[in-house]
Amino acid sequence: MPNFQEIFDELKTDVLDLAKLTFKNFKDDASKDVNDFLAQSEDKLKRWTNLAANNDITKDEFAVLVKGLKDGAEMKLLKQTGLAKVRIDEFKNSLINLVTDTVFKFL
Repeated sequence: MPNFQEIFDELKTDVLDLAKLTFKNFKDDASKDVNDFLAQSEDKLKRWTNLAANNDITKDEFAVLVKGLKDGAEMKLLKQTGLAKVRIDEFKNSLINLVTDTVFKFL
């Protein structure tokens, strides 16, 4: 069984890097929003990662569960900066894909 904390730490690093690259001029706001998202999602991600590690759910089922987190990724500070909704939605899609890819890299 993989160490969830190790997965989560790498996920934090990768997601923060994605936010900084995507929103260069708003990297502080993006970083705060991403940290909030990860803090709110950690328990669910841990539970789903354990299920996937035990082959209780497939990668596709895991991906569907993670996609459900997308709506909860509010990105409040980025919205306040006036960034286009389309750009924020594209980032959220990338964020969700990164979560799935990072977890399954360890499994």
